[in-house]
Amino acid sequence: AELLSQTLLFRNLEAEELKATVGAIQAEQFNAGAYVVREGEPGDRLYIVYSGRVEVLREGTVNDPEPIAELQRGDIFGEMALLEGGIRRRSVRCVTPSVLLSLGKWEFDSLVFSRLSRKGIVDAVQKIGFLRRIPLSRHWSPHALTAFARCAEFRDLAPGEVVFRTGAINPFFHLVQEGELEVVKDGKVVAKLGTGEFFGEISVLQDSAASATIIAKIPTRCLLVGRPDFLKFMSNDFIIGLLFEEIGSKRLGEPIF
Repeated sequence: AELLSQTLLFRNLEAEELKATVGAIQAEQFNAGAYVVREGEPGDRLYIVYSGRVEVLREGTVNDPEPIAELQRGDIFGEMALLEGGIRRRSVRCVTPSVLLSLGKWEFDSLVFSRLSRKGIVDAVQKIGFLRRIPLSRHWSPHALTAFARCAEFRDLAPGEVVFRTGAINPFFHLVQEGELEVVKDGKVVAKLGTGEFFGEISVLQDSAASATIIAKIPTRCLLVGRPDFLKFMSNDFIIGLLFEEIGSKRLGEPIF
């Protein structure tokens, strides 16, 4: 009950609802190297990490399977299968011996989904959970994390898909949730961007054209925030505003403003 009350998804439950949720939860033990769920399989349970560490894997890649995230105590996974037709989008494997708490779909629907919208669940688990794990945002306040999650939307990119080209107007700040992109200038790849890295902040802050072409190398998912929302987000938290001003100026080699 103490662990659930600290998680993003369950912390707003009333005492009786929390008690009912605890009563519906099952505890399961896994050895290091054991798979909890596999990509493409049907899934009807949500999992919370109680102890140990697990890794999220993308199957069918060059480095098969490819780790794309690591989850620890209090992190949640498996919720998207309950929201989107019961098919697992990613595999999850234990890095260390782990104890996981699981909740079935019926209990999830009646105890959680009845209180939160689908967007609220995605914001809490998919977006905020990710933001709390990456260097850029792990020290942001809960208010800032929630504000960013509310205005950010997911964009999935296929291999070879162009995000934008040199000289194009780019109205979005992009944050890479998973995958890999290439930064191309004068026909040459000058950098690669992976999980937790970001781009587009300079053209958004200066309202200028893109200085490079960005292309997805493998299947990639980004969080996008449009220019008006990004500027509003920065103006509401001067520490984050100064952070992006410093980052943009360093990348440019001169003051961004």
